[in-house]
Amino acid sequence: LQARVHQAVGSLVSVTRGVVGEPLVEMGSKTVNKGRILEKFAARHGIEAHEVMAFGDMPNDTEMLEWARMGVAMGNAHPMLLGVAKAVTTSNDEDGVARVIDAWF
Repeated sequence: LQARVHQAVGSLVSVTRGVVGEPLVEMGSKTVNKGRILEKFAARHGIEAHEVMAFGDMPNDTEMLEWARMGVAMGNAHPMLLGVAKAVTTSNDEDGVARVIDAWF
């Protein structure tokens, strides 16, 4: 599915796929990413990277986890993201976000 979508849209967008469950393909602009969007949002509100915790599970979360002080990958995250994250929590089915927030605060 990922190859077919990539073939159809060419190099216009970034194409990634899920690792488990139902077939999933995500497409996004190569010039826009969650890290940039989060950085702009934070700047508008006077928040700096060292004040941000972000969670992700797919390759399109990479820049966001790199930008945030505490970039956390879910336990069921795409293998590529595990090497980028500053921490790894349990899966979303095991309350991974809540566990980190509870431990942090």
